[in-house]
Amino acid sequence: MFYETDCLQKEVSLSLLLCLQTIMKTTKALFLIAAIAGGVCGCRKAEVYPETPEIHFKALVMKIDGVDPLGEKMKKANLTFSFTDGDGDLGVRDTFDAASKIYCSWMKKMPDRQYETHVFPGDGVTVLTFDIPYDDNVMNKEEAFSKLLKGDMEVKLDVPYGSSSADMDTVHLEFYIVDRAFNRSNVEVTPDFSIRADSVRIEN
Repeated sequence: MFYETDCLQKEVSLSLLLCLQTIMKTTKALFLIAAIAGGVCGCRKAEVYPETPEIHFKALVMKIDGVDPLGEKMKKANLTFSFTDGDGDLGVRDTFDAASKIYCSWMKKMPDRQYETHVFPGDGVTVLTFDIPYDDNVMNKEEAFSKLLKGDMEVKLDVPYGSSSADMDTVHLEFYIVDRAFNRSNVEVTPDFSIRADSVRIEN
């Protein structure tokens, strides 16, 4: 089963690649969601996971993505993590869905070696939020063998720069997801890295 989107074309088996434009500090979020049909093979035991989502950090890549009119380097960070959800209730189905989001914060290391949440100047945002897209082809599990969802999610973030990052050097990201029943996953944390570096690649 293959799907295409207008932002990327890729063949994936029993998977869906979605591209979501956001209006927050992030320009784009990509999600690769694998729908696992537990009874496809009669001789294979269906996987079972808790109804509360679980996530695990996989990779972070940061690189220069242009220069602003003042000559400041602009960077993007791609955060990738795996997830499982035992009952498959992930994804915002309509405007009435308040849950099923990714929550992500930039954490900066202070001189006392403690960490503090970065506050974006102007709007005072401390936690970036992203809707998890919903698609009937993958998310609708009413007639599926299993409601289990597992796969990878990738989020593309704007990296704070210029005056908004004046007090930032060593940082990490903290993130978690919430399903439609408001079950909150574990909180994952990336390793520390330097926001001043031109490029960073971390893999778990």
